[in-house]
Amino acid sequence: MEVVDPWIAPKVNRNDESVLFVGCERGKLDVVKHLLVNHSWLLMLELDAPTISLHAAASGGHTACSKGHLEITRELLRLDPDLTSLQDNDGRTPLHWAAMKGRVNIIDEILSVSLQSAEMRTEHGETVLHLGVKNNQYEAVKYLTETLNISQLLNTPDSDGNTIFHLATAEKLTTLS
Repeated sequence: MEVVDPWIAPKVNRNDESVLFVGCERGKLDVVKHLLVNHSWLLMLELDAPTISLHAAASGGHTACSKGHLEITRELLRLDPDLTSLQDNDGRTPLHWAAMKGRVNIIDEILSVSLQSAEMRTEHGETVLHLGVKNNQYEAVKYLTETLNISQLLNTPDSDGNTIFHLATAEKLTTLS
């Protein structure tokens, strides 16, 4: 596959999504690898975007963390490990997105590159655990609590004063409360 006109690659669709973003979102590993090999500067264009390609790869679109999304996540992190700390307009990182969607293998991949990303908070003061609980992603929360030494995050309140235990109780998640 070859992009005939190199000026097409950085263009965005009406949703303000680049071809790299769409490729990541849809799990198109061959397209993403081609773009990253031949147009690696596309990653730099995303730094000002509200959501980056790694967010799309981490959330995985409509499929349950397909092999393509994990491979894309690996490829993006291999090229730029600092992508783990990039936040969208709501302050969510790729790890936050993976926890919200219950993508345990993506969580594992991100944490293998950056343990510090587990400590980042959203604009509303939410931790990765808050987002996992709010989105009923018990397996992701269980994995995070068993894998990391994040005891301080268990009692960390969000901007509304809620810990994950408040949220678990409100959501009737008896396995956490």
